[in-house]
Amino acid sequence: MKNIKKQYQKVCEAYVEAFCNKQDLLFDGWIGNDVGTIAVISDFYFDFDDIRTDIDTNQPAELITEWYYRNLDNQKYINYKSYISGFRDYNKLHAATGRGKV
Repeated sequence: MKNIKKQYQKVCEAYVEAFCNKQDLLFDGWIGNDVGTIAVISDFYFDFDDIRTDIDTNQPAELITEWYYRNLDNQKYINYKSYISGFRDYNKLHAATGRGKV
């Protein structure tokens, strides 16, 4: 089982390295040193699944930071998979959920 854990950690590190090179950002570590969860990268906090999705789907550089800031600016959350699929309308999101306009 230790071998599986080491392999997983290496895979996570490879994804983060590719992501940081692509985005021109610096990896600072994992929250709580828990590899494969939330990565601290420059001034961002990225879930590993979003990093993996960004690399696996070959998204343009800086799209993920655009998504990150739009979520902060709107104080609402659209997941990254929806964002890369083209969903950008925060007002429609909240109309559909009954939460009103942004």
